[in-house]
Amino acid sequence: MTNAALHCDHGAVKMVVGQTPTPLEKVTPLRIPERWKQLVAEEFGSATSIEHVRFFPSKKNQVSLLTLGTTNGPRYVIAKYFVWGECDHEWNVLEQAWAAGLDVPQPIARRENICLLEHVRGSNLRTVAERTPERINGRAIGQWLARFHNRFQRNDVTLLKGDCMPPNFILRDDDTVCGIDFEEAREGDPLDEVIEAATTLLTLPPWPESPAAQGIQHARDLITGWQEARPAATPDLTGLPRQIAASLGSRRAWQPDRADQLHLLAVQLTAMPEIFTTLH
Repeated sequence: MTNAALHCDHGAVKMVVGQTPTPLEKVTPLRIPERWKQLVAEEFGSATSIEHVRFFPSKKNQVSLLTLGTTNGPRYVIAKYFVWGECDHEWNVLEQAWAAGLDVPQPIARRENICLLEHVRGSNLRTVAERTPERINGRAIGQWLARFHNRFQRNDVTLLKGDCMPPNFILRDDDTVCGIDFEEAREGDPLDEVIEAATTLLTLPPWPESPAAQGIQHARDLITGWQEARPAATPDLTGLPRQIAASLGSRRAWQPDRADQLHLLAVQLTAMPEIFTTLH
């Protein structure tokens, strides 16, 4: 299948499969909407219909944007189908984060391995970097991470968001940040997640064409924002350049076409040991 969208009719439901479909879409592309229709009817009433389905690329699950027809006009929700298991873990994290006032998608309903979430309007960080890189707000991302770590810290144990990759942060039109995708949330050291997020900002598109100084400034902004929102945490940042350099090195294995640029950026960071200890 090419990257062109595939349109399928299933009663009144129009399905659009964009990009490369998941194996499940290849096998049963028309069976899933019946389960969505049942869940939507249970949650919103039998008068609500699914008018349009758009599939998003996903490595492990089937994620779709549903356009619902309601008496008050269209409503947009995300349906996340967990191909390999149930959605208990992500659902529990989302419920707690939403109840605590964190900027995450509102959980609507769940049945077995399907979650319905409110659609967050905006663009993911990868798209922003490709189209309007001047809008990247490392400080806001750092503050979001800190608020998440603050909420899910119990004594010396902290829950991390997990998978801090560009598609998992949404930048709204008002430049506020929303975190999505929590199935890889796990306990760990918050500083490890800061390192992961900083590495992500250092290698945003159109990297490596974009100046290294720009990525380093984004990473500095992220760490500044994280520190501002975690006043009680006073981690030692002296080893951070070396740790981020090691993180860049680990990405060489799955980004071999960028191995040379990753190595050069890592070398540049290790030559600036004070880069993250003079943030204020």
